[in-house]
Amino acid sequence: MPSPDQDNVLTVLTLNIWGDHLWEERKHALVDWFTEIRPDVVALQEVTRSPALCEATWLAEQTGLGAVYA
Repeated sequence: MPSPDQDNVLTVLTLNIWGDHLWEERKHALVDWFTEIRPDVVALQEVTRSPALCEATWLAEQTGLGAVYA
């Protein structure tokens, strides 16, 4: 049986980021958490996406992940 730290394990993170509520206070903690967990797939809920702020894109840029909207 493969161990959990082998390459064939898919890590999925799902998170409600509460829109822009306290975004400035929380955003770097989210980057640290994503970097620690190193998920393969991230599913975010309540993401702010406006001309002034796109949280998913910002997080993707900070962590080396990609951002796709559905």
